[in-house]
Amino acid sequence: MEATAQDDAQRSPNRTAVTALADTVSLLAAAMSLRAPAVTRPAATMTRPAATVSRPAATMTRPAATVSRLAATASRLAATVTVPVADMTLPATAAALRATALTRPTAAVTLPAIAASLAAAAIHLPAMALRASAARGGGRIALAVLAAAATLLAEAAQAEPVSIPLADGAELTAHWLPGPAPGPRPAVIALHGCGGLYRRDGATLQARYVEYTARLHAAGFHVLLPDSFGSRGSGPICTVRRGERTIGAEARRGDVLAALSWLRQRPEVDPQRIALLGWSHGASTLLAAVNAERTGHAEVAGAVAFYPGCRTALAQPFSAAAPLLLLLGADDDWTPPAPCEELVARTRRAQPQADIAVVTYPDSVHGFDSREPVRFRTDVPNGVNRAGVHQGGNPRARAAALAELDRFLARILDAAPARQARGETP
Repeated sequence: MEATAQDDAQRSPNRTAVTALADTVSLLAAAMSLRAPAVTRPAATMTRPAATVSRPAATMTRPAATVSRLAATASRLAATVTVPVADMTLPATAAALRATALTRPTAAVTLPAIAASLAAAAIHLPAMALRASAARGGGRIALAVLAAAATLLAEAAQAEPVSIPLADGAELTAHWLPGPAPGPRPAVIALHGCGGLYRRDGATLQARYVEYTARLHAAGFHVLLPDSFGSRGSGPICTVRRGERTIGAEARRGDVLAALSWLRQRPEVDPQRIALLGWSHGASTLLAAVNAERTGHAEVAGAVAFYPGCRTALAQPFSAAAPLLLLLGADDDWTPPAPCEELVARTRRAQPQADIAVVTYPDSVHGFDSREPVRFRTDVPNGVNRAGVHQGGNPRARAAALAELDRFLARILDAAPARQARGETP
């Protein structure tokens, strides 16, 4: 039976809201590198949209599965209630929610508080202004469901703060973010750059670490984020001259070894499948950690370095103790690619069988994997030019590098147990 005009008018807010939710959650899922499962149930069987969408928080405990399930549900509902939402700036909505999703846990910041904060942020987002007819009713419903989505994202934010003993008796603070998959799983130690883990507020994780954590979780990997600077009472060091820095790759090398020891004691971690991932200063730390020419090097399944500074490694004897991938920007004037390319070439000559690769992306500067626009920083004194350095993203290089990262991690973390059982070295 065809719906009457009155029934249609009453349902239009729901239609607008559900369609908006579908688009928004899909964007959020994409931002977290999640794919909604295929639709297997016809939309006609979904008779109570509001109740159906509001229940996942009570039935799902893992954030990746929850967001993916929510996206699928919203897509099914929207299949029969399509309403144009061209006037909604959904990318801005998704970006705003994503930017506030992962907040550094403290005793004063509980899950309900984070959820409430996110819900309040959603309510005040100009992007949520619905311009369709009956927009006010639709907006209320959309915001209510977005608040539920915010709760789910807040659940994903609850990293477990841990203290890891260091060799010198001090302690390393880290964020432990176990992945959604059960059983012993691979883990990735992610090493921050010279800007540290947090935004300017000193509490909110930078978008890079939020997004990479979600990506690694989607692949089934646990994530450990050591805070090498905050553990030593320091903030960012990007603007400090290299010779005046009190925290260098050598100190952070000890952080890597301690983090490895800690992870290997975790029952949910497969000790043979631990990888390193680092950016800039953290990538230089990574190179120091996997240098097999040094006593007590890190024994890992593999390592990925985004735009490291390679001059120190090039000035020393170096051989790769693990499969190694370097991802560089051709126009990087902060940590130029040439020393890294030379390091890889020299290592290949000395280790013909070494699993070591370098990819240099054209038209790309330092931080090419970020979503931020390129800018010129005059406050950084450690680049090629005294005047400053360029920093910012290149969407094409970012996409290519993420695909390269995914392939590399899948290969080394799947192959590590078999390789080690055969007694093979990297």
